[in-house]
Amino acid sequence: MIHPVVYYPLKPELDAAMVEELVRTSRRLLLRIPEVFTVRSGRNLAPDSQWQAASR
Repeated sequence: MIHPVVYYPLKPELDAAMVEELVRTSRRLLLRIPEVFTVRSGRNLAPDSQWQAASR
């Protein structure tokens, strides 16, 4: 089984609402693929990380 992980570097001008919309949209689109059974996505809460959002 393969578990791809995708990290997204986001532009600093994106506000929290835009990030949440990105996460929701990516989740919705990924779940439309028949071979995808589950999606885990959300914001990275580590303040020192260069990645602000991720999907798995």
